[in-house]
Amino acid sequence: MDERDVDPVPRVPRVRREPSGANHTRSVARNAARSSTRGLARNSVSLAVTVGVLAVVCVALAVWAVVPRAVSTEELWGAARGPGEAAFVAAHRGDRSVAPENTLPAVQAAIDGEFDYVEVDIALTSDGVAVLLHDETLDRTTTGSGPLADHTFEQVRALDAGAWFDEAFAGTLVPTLDEFLAMLATSQKRALIEMKGVWTPVATAAFADALHVYGLDDRVAVASFDARTLALIEEAAPRVPRMAILRVLPEDTVAAARALGVRGIVASSKVISRAPHVIEELHRAGMRVAVYTLNDDTKWQRALDIGVDGIITDKPAVLSQWLAESTAPPE
Repeated sequence: MDERDVDPVPRVPRVRREPSGANHTRSVARNAARSSTRGLARNSVSLAVTVGVLAVVCVALAVWAVVPRAVSTEELWGAARGPGEAAFVAAHRGDRSVAPENTLPAVQAAIDGEFDYVEVDIALTSDGVAVLLHDETLDRTTTGSGPLADHTFEQVRALDAGAWFDEAFAGTLVPTLDEFLAMLATSQKRALIEMKGVWTPVATAAFADALHVYGLDDRVAVASFDARTLALIEEAAPRVPRMAILRVLPEDTVAAARALGVRGIVASSKVISRAPHVIEELHRAGMRVAVYTLNDDTKWQRALDIGVDGIITDKPAVLSQWLAESTAPPE
């Protein structure tokens, strides 16, 4: 017989002996401790997750409560107008029909009038002070000469900005942005502020801070021809609505406006009249359209006929009266 045919010695299975007595007690205690430890660990993790979630929610609620929401298009400009409906009136550079443009007397006249908006221009001196001035140079509206950007604020402040308009305004100064905002804050009027020239991030941040200090974040809209300036003000003051000023209309005006992050456009009446369908397209996108600078009833009527939302004018009192009469419901 071969060894391979011999049955091996069978192995006796080991029998697990249950602990007894003191050993059993210690075993039970160890198992209970392990279970308790695992349970506590699980509960601790669950509690930590819950606390973390609650902390995130609390922070989100706190931020939501502190950070004011953006002003809606309708809050600022009103509902979209249809053909024939009255547009809002913006006094161009203040009420320049009765006082020198972009000066405090012109601003006060606009505030005192029955108009919706005061429109002004702001630009920077060579040392970064924001002042009210339309032209790149000082020549037309002050006793100075040359580019504003080449003059310090002290130099600009020494100029006369009123005598050119009328001797009664001799000695009128070029106002600062702060002076304008302080005057606006005393009223309930809104403002459309055009940022002209080159703006730096520092100057834009200072502008945004001033709006906040005077509590005007929800009563001011900012407009510019320059995409970079619009981007800077969006970063510095995301709550403040922006308008793009367009010399020509892009092929897709709505897409361009969305890319710029603006609430609407400001353009000449000639540009808008060539493509009046753009108004309805912008309205459907929740945006508004204002036109400049219209100063007679023929142009005002054409603007209303195509449904613009706002008219910027040098004759705000006359336009307001004309609107009251021409858009009044029949008796």
